[in-house]
Amino acid sequence: MDRSSSSSDPASLREVGILDSTRGLTAVLDCLPHPAWIFDRSGRYIFQNRIDRETHGVAIGLLPSEAGLGPEEGKAWTELHLKVIAGERIHYSREMQTPLGRIASETSIEPVLVDGVIVGGVGVSVDQTARTDAVRRLNEAHERLAEFVAVSSDWVWETDEEHRFTSVMGDGGRLGLDFQDWIGRTRWEVADADPATDALWRSYVETVARREPIASFVFRTFRGDGRPLWAEVSGRPRFLPDGRFLGYRGVTRDVTRRERLAEQLRRSDIVIKATNNAVVVCDRFGRVLWVNPAFERLTGYTEAEVLGRKPGELLHCPETDPATVREMGAAVREGRAVRVQVLNQAKTGRRYWLDLDIRPINGQGAEPEGFVGVQTDVTELVEARALLHDVIETIPDAIAAFDADDRLILFNRSYRDYYAMSAKLIREGARFEDILRHGVMAGQYMDPGATEEQREAWIRNRIALHRDPPSEPSIQLLSDGRWLQVSERRSSSGAIVGVRTDITALKQAELAIRRTAETDGLTQLANRSVMMRELDTALQGNRPRDRVGAFIIIDLDHFKSVNDTLGHDAGDALLRAVAQRLRRHVRRGDVVARLGGDEFAVLLTGLADELAAERMAQKLHKALTARVRLGERMMRPGISMGVTLFPADGRTPADIVKNADIALYQSKAQGRNGWTLFNPQLRRRLERRHELGEALRGAIAADEIEVAFQPQLDLGSRSIVGFEVLARWRHAGQAVSPLEFIGIAEDFGLGGVLGRAIMERAFAVFAAVASTRPEPGHLAVNLATSQLKDPHFPDYVAEALTRHGLSPHQLEFEVTETVLLDRSVERIAETLAELRRVGVSLALDDFGTGYASLTHLKRFPVSRLKIDQSFVRNIGLSEDDATIVRTIASLAHSLGMTTVAEGVETLAQLQFLEDLGCDIVQGYLIGRPAPRPSWTLELAAPAQRGSQLP
Repeated sequence: MDRSSSSSDPASLREVGILDSTRGLTAVLDCLPHPAWIFDRSGRYIFQNRIDRETHGVAIGLLPSEAGLGPEEGKAWTELHLKVIAGERIHYSREMQTPLGRIASETSIEPVLVDGVIVGGVGVSVDQTARTDAVRRLNEAHERLAEFVAVSSDWVWETDEEHRFTSVMGDGGRLGLDFQDWIGRTRWEVADADPATDALWRSYVETVARREPIASFVFRTFRGDGRPLWAEVSGRPRFLPDGRFLGYRGVTRDVTRRERLAEQLRRSDIVIKATNNAVVVCDRFGRVLWVNPAFERLTGYTEAEVLGRKPGELLHCPETDPATVREMGAAVREGRAVRVQVLNQAKTGRRYWLDLDIRPINGQGAEPEGFVGVQTDVTELVEARALLHDVIETIPDAIAAFDADDRLILFNRSYRDYYAMSAKLIREGARFEDILRHGVMAGQYMDPGATEEQREAWIRNRIALHRDPPSEPSIQLLSDGRWLQVSERRSSSGAIVGVRTDITALKQAELAIRRTAETDGLTQLANRSVMMRELDTALQGNRPRDRVGAFIIIDLDHFKSVNDTLGHDAGDALLRAVAQRLRRHVRRGDVVARLGGDEFAVLLTGLADELAAERMAQKLHKALTARVRLGERMMRPGISMGVTLFPADGRTPADIVKNADIALYQSKAQGRNGWTLFNPQLRRRLERRHELGEALRGAIAADEIEVAFQPQLDLGSRSIVGFEVLARWRHAGQAVSPLEFIGIAEDFGLGGVLGRAIMERAFAVFAAVASTRPEPGHLAVNLATSQLKDPHFPDYVAEALTRHGLSPHQLEFEVTETVLLDRSVERIAETLAELRRVGVSLALDDFGTGYASLTHLKRFPVSRLKIDQSFVRNIGLSEDDATIVRTIASLAHSLGMTTVAEGVETLAQLQFLEDLGCDIVQGYLIGRPAPRPSWTLELAAPAQRGSQLP
């Protein structure tokens, strides 16, 4: 469009009007170095300055969409023009492609007003291409810096004029630091330091206060997880052109690893210089590069004297072992470590021993850069070892020491001599296991086993004992018959020191003693320990003959009476005769033993069945009860036997012996001189006996033992002159027979306490009722053997009588004949004599039923004989019993004693006894036992049997 032509068109008139109105403006715009233009109310260009025309081309009279800007961009510019015509002001930045290239511009478009009316618009685009490129380059530089910081241990920072962080750039997550937390804080606040008290930080504060550059300032702080971090800071102060201080900008580096290495080096240097071990560093050819002060002190040579020289040139002496020198030289040439003991010579001529440990210093290549040698003066140790070697060589015992790796480090000649078959392996450095295995293969040991598995197990067990030595010595049997006692201990250093002592003579003596200890001296039979060992072996059932067997316990009936009547020589002869018969009548492989006293045992194995065991028991009993000559007399011994079978009756030695004892007990209970085969009923009876024993113990403690009083009638005065005290006990609601529980008390060791309980109860009851009678009579109390063996018993009796207000003459103790045959007869005699001195009278109970001789009547202070009821019961039926009663009464009277007849139940018996001159009688005819004494005489109705006199 030709803008210089005139026209009467209104639009043209408006253009002319706008141009006229903005003529001054266009002149200014034309001078601008930036594109500028003016458009009318329709948005068409009516003016372009030179720069705009050169940049975008001539567009006068065109809309932006028609000016070759492209559909999209042209439309956008048209919309912008119309927005300005509508009254908006436009300001924006953009980049666009122009014929001159891509341009970054900052555009402002303002409406043109004429007389307050918008008649068009004016636009100016300032070229910002250079600034934009500069910003882009700056951003790229920042990005590159951020990437560099992200992969390094450094971080960059800025501080303000108060030294507070304003920016920190780095990988805080990897470093373990929260850089965001640093903003607004000083460096010493981040490090939690106080410059007032910390010289390091006071120096830093002084530096930044003077606004001097920060050069390699190192400080320590802590990471978020508490680990320390060392940082090295470098920075420069920042100033404005006018000199005003802005702060610091700089970089900080994580130097933790460097500082730690430096600290380690400082410590190593201190240690190496302070250590007493000499240290020498050599090059790869063995020439000295450096030595520490300890080397100078040890050798007498200064560092300057040895630099560049090989240590051996100065330190070796004529006595230095050439083999050791060659070994060190080979190690250096081959670049490997070596440790030796070598004899050296100091500058002063002093000889000393070194423990020298040489190790290569590895560099980058395959060849070592050099060697470091650590030298320890072991002169005293070597001399001590030499002395120790001389000492242990004088010791006859074998001595050996193994280090923590189980290698031999010390031994004497005896050690090699004891293990001669392993001698070629016994040298320093040899492993214990190698020596042991060689000895086993060579037959050094007696008991390593017959198979490979057994030998391997033996070796493993021996190694285990060696490495973890027991507190007690072990015994080792060598194949040459020698016995060694092995004592091993682990030292605090881990070494195992062992001493082997030849105890062959001791073991031989021990075996001889064992044979003696396991053999009964009188009968030459095995003793109890051998029998129990053999029984245990048989019960294990490892041998074919152990499948069925029998165990027999044999006891000689009334053996004590043989000793007492015929003498101990006769008793010993009887024991030897029984032993000979047992040996003669058992089979090969059976075991015979004397268990003790008059008790023997036989172990029979390989029996076919129970019947075979019974036949063998019968055979033995017949052989043992055959007549035997004892001096000038012939006698037939009584033999009681208990037989039990295994494994049917038990699987442990304790069970078998117990069951045989039970069967033996039954044989005796049935009258002796026989044999009994064990059955479970016998055991149950014994278990009842045990149960009653425990219950009796509790009953005595609880004062549950009662007494009964049976009156005794004086036939002369026809009055009650005394009472026999009888014990009573109920268990589980049932009365237990005194015959049973008194015997149990003796077996359980309760005889003494039971006797005292009976006496205390009897004394208390009798004293309470006897005080009302002028002549209450006496109490007759039975005594047990255990009471008569108690030396304090007479004192107790005297004290109890006094305490209950009774006189000694009111007490009579009854003692059975069997008590007088006890082995402790001397003790019993002393007790009886003491009781007699106290004033207590004594009666011999059950006279005529035991084995007492007339000498007992003379020896013991007996004043009364009690005729057993077994004789009294049949005096109307048996002439023999009547004769015995008559004889006993006559004997008592001739000795100045009185008699008491027991078990009187009929008038005929009473009449007969009275006719014989019997003094006192007791029995159901006179009165039954009652809880309290009664002096009323009421004869019971006579029994039918024996109502007539014989």
